[in-house]
Amino acid sequence: MLPANDVDPTEKLEREQAEAAVHELPKRLRTVIRARFWAERTLKEIGEAELGGISRERVRQLESDALDALERASGTPNGPTAKQQRAAARRRAA
Repeated sequence: MLPANDVDPTEKLEREQAEAAVHELPKRLRTVIRARFWAERTLKEIGEAELGGISRERVRQLESDALDALERASGTPNGPTAKQQRAAARRRAA
């Protein structure tokens, strides 16, 4: 077991890989991901403070695009992307 103040090497590696992947995103998408997940800001806060007053819905769309880009970059998905899964769920619900 690790002492409380030590960082798990696996967690550290995963964090570094995530930071590297986010760094490769276009600036706008990178801003959304960092503000949303690392600074824990709301979609509304990000739109108003970080992106010049764009709507919460537009920030949500950018977040979705960024997450899909990160998913593709990770090379892990074998099936539909998260965006494709959400679209299919909306079609089923309609």
